[in-house]
Amino acid sequence: MAWEIWMQKVSWTTSSQCGFFCNTSDHSFGHIFYIDCWDRSVFYEAWNELGLSDPRTITDDELYDAIIDMKVHFHCN
Repeated sequence: MAWEIWMQKVSWTTSSQCGFFCNTSDHSFGHIFYIDCWDRSVFYEAWNELGLSDPRTITDDELYDAIIDMKVHFHCN
């Protein structure tokens, strides 16, 4: 049982639209967000590099802060 990120390119921005989901229950959770990353493996590497927790085990506020940390990492506005 693990978590994953889904990514979708949208026509009106250079960022990917993203969200989290549990890959065993197919249950989405957290915020939908935009980030300048188009490769899931790069996203996961950055998540681990920043020492961020399993997003299923943290509060919504902590998940929001983690997303902000990722945006800073990828130099998003």
